[in-house]
Amino acid sequence: MTRMLLSAGAQIDARPKGKYGHTALQICATVGNERLMEILLRKGADVHAPAGIYSGRTALQAAAHHSDTKVLSILISEGADVNAPPAKEKGRFALQIAVEAGANVNHRWVRDSPGNVTALQAAVYNRNIDIVQLLLERGADTNAAANKKGGKTALQIAVSQNNRVMVELLVHYGADVNGLPSPQQGRTALQEAASSGFVQLTQYLLVRGAHVNSSAGHFGGVTALQGAAISGNIRIAMMLLQAGAAINAAPAIEQGRNAIAGAAENGRLDTLHLLLNYHPDTEEFEIRKKQTAKLALANGHLAIGRFLLAYRKHALNR
Repeated sequence: MTRMLLSAGAQIDARPKGKYGHTALQICATVGNERLMEILLRKGADVHAPAGIYSGRTALQAAAHHSDTKVLSILISEGADVNAPPAKEKGRFALQIAVEAGANVNHRWVRDSPGNVTALQAAVYNRNIDIVQLLLERGADTNAAANKKGGKTALQIAVSQNNRVMVELLVHYGADVNGLPSPQQGRTALQEAASSGFVQLTQYLLVRGAHVNSSAGHFGGVTALQGAAISGNIRIAMMLLQAGAAINAAPAIEQGRNAIAGAAENGRLDTLHLLLNYHPDTEEFEIRKKQTAKLALANGHLAIGRFLLAYRKHALNR
């Protein structure tokens, strides 16, 4: 019947006039008719057709309402937008609908690429505080681990966006300010804030007990001080040093730099001077200073290279 109507010229994405209308694909998703839905998709049905104005749902939102995982999988594979706007009246996002329908808020997705692996991480990433609040009220785990292939915990995501309101909400619901980062270029919350130059968040996290000397991640990671040195934020570097940050903390095993080398390589003269003044006057210091001078010169920072070679410690440096 469907094929006959389409062959006779029926418009595949037509919907009744008025605010209650649905497309054929949206109706199929609502009743869970996979076979008919696949026919419509092959014939070019619009998987992105917007929700009807009043209590309408996109096809994906309709499938979420009925917790129909098979239909959801089909629609997502066809590129359906999980963040499509809801109906203007009495509408819900797909994730809201799924949670309200009893979906497991702590289900963890399996993926072989970087990105979010929980609903809470995705909601924080999309800055949707209403959905975040809903998930937290339904028991979402604020400390679900970051994706090992490259990802962040919910709190690390909020910090990376400099979203103070979201950060405080997550901490209120028990987010660990020292949650472990991903081994692939991951950052703790403090490392993220310091690397990004977020002064107020750095201070907030230190007050909340963030570990100032958490180790750098294996691949491309940084300590908080290394991150501040690389980005050249002298105010954050001073804050971290006063909190006990170790100047000589080991860099990441792969693609890492110690704090002094990171500042020199990236042309951060003021921050470099601060770090040199704080470094103990030892034989190791002289060796590291010369190595760092060569690194600065190799990266075209001639003034910093010469400064390092000429630098001498004396009482006034402190």
